[in-house]
Amino acid sequence: MNINDFQNHVNETILDRGYEYYTNGNIIETYSQGDNEYIFQVEGSADYEVVVILEENGEVTYSNCDCPYDFGHICKHRVAAYFYLMEILNSKPHNDNKEIRKQP
Repeated sequence: MNINDFQNHVNETILDRGYEYYTNGNIIETYSQGDNEYIFQVEGSADYEVVVILEENGEVTYSNCDCPYDFGHICKHRVAAYFYLMEILNSKPHNDNKEIRKQP
């Protein structure tokens, strides 16, 4: 799965819920650990951590969320993080409001 086409691999209901989390600003922290590893704190019924590791071409080699969702492979928190990450990676110069902090 590539970060630029992940929508094709996610249940439509989960995709809609994750997009709502993304547009409502539920991504409360974003960190970069190395060049291609990203950690997101996503606010839901609790705060959950999403980890995404990409290859240079955008292929998602690892992705995990610590929420209890067990009805499928990808939860709404991961979807929200994917939308946020896709925006960051494809950002234009006027979208510099998306900040990724380096993990110490």
